[in-house]
Amino acid sequence: MRIKITKGGVYASNGKEIEVGSELDVKNEPTGWAGRYEVISGAASGKTSVTNPKVDPAQAELEAKTIPELKAMADADKIDLHGATAKGDIIAHIMKAKAA
Repeated sequence: MRIKITKGGVYASNGKEIEVGSELDVKNEPTGWAGRYEVISGAASGKTSVTNPKVDPAQAELEAKTIPELKAMADADKIDLHGATAKGDIIAHIMKAKAA
């Protein structure tokens, strides 16, 4: 299946961020990147590509911050990031902690 990166916070196995607009061939849908990509071809049967997902305002606010800002926020709120270094993972930990 072919996907297109639509938002930042998607990192390759080498730790480098994949540029927004990049197109990639993947074997399986990368559901951990939800909201940051769109399927452009080869979608699994029964699935519909969503190119304009509803954005959670709290998550959108976090997406606008830099990694150092997110880490400072987590430190101030005593949120354990479990060693996360990727922006998307840091945001996921913050969102989970705030939902608890």
